[in-house]
Amino acid sequence: MGAHLSTCIGLSLTIVSIFVQFPGPVQAVAVQLFDDGAVENHALADAISAAKHKMQAHTGMELGRRGGSSMMTSGSFTMMSSNRAGNSEDDEEEDAELAESGGGAVEALKSALRAFETKETHHKKASQQLLTRIKAVKAKALGESIASRGPVPSNGAKCAGDKQDQSQLKGTMECDSVPGPEPKNCPDNLSGGGYWQCGAASQGGRCTSFSGNNAIKRQAIIVLPDHYKIKGQACQDVVTKGAVAHPHQAERNVGLLALKRVKCDKKDPPTCEVYKTTVCISVPKDECPSGKTVDKGICNMFASILEKDATDAELAGFANRVSEKAWVNAGTPTAKLKEDWSCKGMDASIADRWVRAF
Repeated sequence: MGAHLSTCIGLSLTIVSIFVQFPGPVQAVAVQLFDDGAVENHALADAISAAKHKMQAHTGMELGRRGGSSMMTSGSFTMMSSNRAGNSEDDEEEDAELAESGGGAVEALKSALRAFETKETHHKKASQQLLTRIKAVKAKALGESIASRGPVPSNGAKCAGDKQDQSQLKGTMECDSVPGPEPKNCPDNLSGGGYWQCGAASQGGRCTSFSGNNAIKRQAIIVLPDHYKIKGQACQDVVTKGAVAHPHQAERNVGLLALKRVKCDKKDPPTCEVYKTTVCISVPKDECPSGKTVDKGICNMFASILEKDATDAELAGFANRVSEKAWVNAGTPTAKLKEDWSCKGMDASIADRWVRAF
């Protein structure tokens, strides 16, 4: 600058981090300016770099870094003289050049940001279109799946009513008509810690715990024909068996809950319907109860992998643990086994074959 300049001009430029998050499969785009001018968005990087060099060349401005996780460029310059009078032609040219250098850098940045915003709008639109297509495909697949299944089959040995899970098999046995505890307290999906059975000696239903002797010993409760004289006719000639078991050669953290109910009519010979449901459950190491050890990532609910070696105490302990911890919405028609409690691999295969013989 000439000697006629008598003003102090300060110019600072700040670039902050820019973050754009797109939903769904469209990846997030993050733009972060570093002190060497490097950013992940190359178009913006080139514009910023060009602006930076242009401003340094024409203004002598230092571009540097501030402390902290964010990056920025900032700078200032001071030019002083004792007299501004006269305004020579050279001074005007220099002032115009200075204005052009700063303005050009800002315009370059504005242009780059406009280009970035255009890309951002394009990505958002593409993301929304993709999500719409995904939803349409899922809805179509669900509709086709439901249509391919046809009507839900029925079973006369499964309890009826909206307090039971009827989504895959519709029960028609009127268990609610039987005196005693309501079947909803121990639904047929086995999530309530027990199972509903018809009483053999008394004339009423009851909930039987999987940790009790009937389940541990796998006792069959038999109702003889014409036992129920007035109420509870749904229990006539019904046989119920519940079980808690450790399948042979399954891991020590694996057990089964099972229910089998058989209902026969009065024909000779009778026609019978069978309802059988089982759940294989694997106790995660992080849910291992106190008093049980964890060995190689396995919670030792059972001391042996052999089914015959499972003790009554071990079976009762397993039943109690899973009834407390293993379910989402336990004891309801919508109950589901937690994902990390489900049997997998060889244990699932063993359980599947155990069920065939139950």
